[in-house]
Amino acid sequence: MIDVHVIGGFLGAGKTTLVRALAGLLTDRGERVALVTNDQGRSLVDTSLCRCSSGFVHEIAGGCFCCRYDDLEQALLAAEREGATVVLAEAVGSCTDLVATVLSPLADHHPTRFKLAPLAVVVDPWRLQEVAEGRVHEDVAYLFAKQLEEADVVLLSRADLDPPDVRGQLTALRPGVRSSRSPASEATASTRGCPLVRRSPPRRSSSTTIAMRRPKRCSAG
Repeated sequence: MIDVHVIGGFLGAGKTTLVRALAGLLTDRGERVALVTNDQGRSLVDTSLCRCSSGFVHEIAGGCFCCRYDDLEQALLAAEREGATVVLAEAVGSCTDLVATVLSPLADHHPTRFKLAPLAVVVDPWRLQEVAEGRVHEDVAYLFAKQLEEADVVLLSRADLDPPDVRGQLTALRPGVRSSRSPASEATASTRGCPLVRRSPPRRSSSTTIAMRRPKRCSAG
């Protein structure tokens, strides 16, 4: 059974940085990690970057995971054939409804093949602050709220840049969530702990807290 982690979040939230860091960490732990990149366009710089962190990278271009579900399913099956033990699938930043259009169908069609982790959504604290204070376009606020609404786990990014503490604003945007901070001992020197906000109970299997590190630098060429 292959572990599948779908990671969402708004444009520029830090998803690719997180995915590359997790890929490196999991590889060091002996896992065979496959990455799935996604964008509305036809050419993905993220794909080139991710190839520095994993030998198995599948690209889904020209539409989000929900619109290209068949392609995502085939990418996951290909990762399984390649011997991957973990798949990290990064959804395009404008994607919503991942539970209904991606995770639920995968669970229904492949109950013994894929072990689906709780849906993680990466959030930039500064962007969250702008949304909470009404300083973004209503379309942006709508997408942002929809992504938070379906998240099982919310990861506040850029912890190494001394961001504002927005857990109160997050709770206001998403009533009912509980907030906690991962232990400092689980973070590397470059990332001083990742604030975690979690819905209880999760809809799928329980998640595992993973320490983050910055991925190695690599040109996109």
